[in-house]
Amino acid sequence: RIFSNNGLYLRDASVIEEMSKINHIVFDKTGTLTNGNTTWNLKGHELTEEEKQLVYSVAIHSQHPYSKALVAMLGKQDEVILEQWKETTGKGVEAYYKGVHIRIGSPAYTGILTLADEANLCIRIDDKITLAYAKPTFRDGISTMLKRLSAKFNLSLLSGDKDTQRKDIVQLFSTDSSILFQQK
Repeated sequence: RIFSNNGLYLRDASVIEEMSKINHIVFDKTGTLTNGNTTWNLKGHELTEEEKQLVYSVAIHSQHPYSKALVAMLGKQDEVILEQWKETTGKGVEAYYKGVHIRIGSPAYTGILTLADEANLCIRIDDKITLAYAKPTFRDGISTMLKRLSAKFNLSLLSGDKDTQRKDIVQLFSTDSSILFQQK
């Protein structure tokens, strides 16, 4: 009853017995430990109002958490009608608008490897480059929960993101936890 009251449904009672054998819990960072709110620091080309509208129009249809956070940061914009919108899972999203090529995603996807250093997200509008550095906000109570869990379980973190937030993450986990970034 406790499980179902919290939205967890088990196939049968044997699952509870198997759950009692769990000794290791693996977490994903984005959306699990974080609450979806991200503070952004932008460097490079300063986006004009028209460019913000283009970036918004490309990012609004993406399912990636960073695209959603970018849309939230830009605020409500009027969408423009794009041509050839395409999302490549785990890499980025791109489209054209009146011959202007807009790419949002990883340094490799946007073709700006030499400048991107530790950027979480790269925005490229033709040859204009803006680098976005994300600082996610952790869910309330995450630190306390992880400390309590680490007393009974081994904990690990797997993330597809770069390890630019390692310093913040390491403080949440015990010293013997495995923390792995850039896992695809």
